[in-house]
Order: sequence, then C-alpha cells, then structure tokens
Amino acid sequence: MASPAAAGNAALIRQYFSDSSGRFWSGSCKPAYRSCRSFNPTGYLIKAVIIHSGVQMALFNGGGEYDIQLKKPPDFMQGFGRIGLQTVLPLKGVISGFDLFVADAVNIGENSVVGYIVDVAAENRPL
Repeated sequence: MASPAAAGNAALIRQYFSDSSGRFWSGSCKPAYRSCRSFNPTGYLIKAVIIHSGVQMALFNGGGEYDIQLKKPPDFMQGFGRIGLQTVLPLKGVISGFDLFVADAVNIGENSVVGYIVDVAAENRPL
C-alpha cells in the first residue's frame, strides 16, 4: 500500500504549491520569498518534499515473534520512513512553528554559484 499512499501525497503536494486561493503555499509563505506565489512544482521538488517528510516508524510487525524494532531512517525496512506532510508543509492557522523556503527549477549555469543565507533562530531547533 506504500505506492498508492505516496501517489496520493504527491498529488497533495502538487495542489499545495499550485493552489492560488491562498489556503496553502501562497497563503503561508513569507512575502519576501521570491517563490511566494502559486506555481506548478517540478517532480524534483515533489520527491524532495516526500523524502524530507519521512517520519521514523518504531516497529515492523512480523506477527509477534518476528517483530523487528526499527532504527533511525533511512534503512532497508522503512526507507525514509512514513510520509508525514505535516512536518514539512506549513498551513496558515493549522500547522505552524516552522518556515519553508522553496527554490524550485533554479537554473545554474556552468561555473556558476548559487548561495542562500539562513538565519538560525535558536540552536536547539532543527533546520
């Protein structure tokens, strides 16, 4: 059942970035960000969001005596973990406490450099 769940989540990610009603990305991003508008996300961005949203699973249910305690992902039993979009896609008024910066389809020419500066608010919070 992992493939149907992943496909459904991929569709939700596409809707999140392409919806222009202001309920999703265009309503929760910082206006100072260049990409703070609805856009059609690339497959690369969708895959990156899915991978980054992986949440560790605790147990592989093997029917009792064959249960396996899972380690921190990624590994061969759980991949990058269970998809949890609430950990990576902020929703205005619903899911907050973090910020999302998106740079999709950035053209980088030969011998070019693209850099980003990140201000860390507190060292005890993950990037």
